[in-house]
Amino acid sequence: MRKMLLAATSLPEADPLELVEVAARAGYDGVGLRLYHRSEGAVLVARDAQHLSALNSALVSAGLEVLDVFSCYLRPESDFDGFRRALAAGANLGAKYALTICADTDWARTVDNLGRLCELGAEFGIQPAIEAPLYERITPTLERAMELIDATGGTAVVALDTYQIFRTRDTLAAIERHPDRFPYAQLSDGLESPVALLPPGQGSAPLGSILRTLPADLPLSVECVPPDEGPVAALEWAELLLASARAVVGDTIVS
Repeated sequence: MRKMLLAATSLPEADPLELVEVAARAGYDGVGLRLYHRSEGAVLVARDAQHLSALNSALVSAGLEVLDVFSCYLRPESDFDGFRRALAAGANLGAKYALTICADTDWARTVDNLGRLCELGAEFGIQPAIEAPLYERITPTLERAMELIDATGGTAVVALDTYQIFRTRDTLAAIERHPDRFPYAQLSDGLESPVALLPPGQGSAPLGSILRTLPADLPLSVECVPPDEGPVAALEWAELLLASARAVVGDTIVS
């Protein structure tokens, strides 16, 4: 049975403690935690030992695992001091991966920055996981992501994005050649025009065919921001996303 994890971006207004509480009540197996945001630097949990201890206790009490730390944006001027604080906090919580967005147009600089992030992650036992493919970014295909990983020594991995696979018209051929580089996937869905994120199964992405190509035990990080129109209770939204994800996965098993 696939593990289902609640992505931090699915509840962007929730702090890490609230996200853990909601995920536990909704029935998830784990979470991704936003411990870094460029506009704020490393958030409080990455600097405050008391908050970090409370978060660790909440995770243990709920029996939840931490899959990844959000989000390391590789920009022309990347904040490696902020990355370090977030990774240190993530390691304390048992995180395995650092979600990484390649947000630069310069290939050589991206290679250098990803290499630095890989070295930093190795200090804390955390692997950078490149979100890929990404529409109109420097890694618009999985093959391009493989080239980037190869250029940095092969220690990064990929967080496959199902909605972006649909938007970029990419194939999954790279997974067959490099299965060890795809430890989990972001289960996301949406429309192509207008571009819009939707709960799994409510958009146009061929989630069924994608999931049938992936290993049956690959963990899924469920990702969808709440709708703009009207407030939605955090628990209600998390439960809706989990039910939608389970329905999609169930359909792939039945068919």
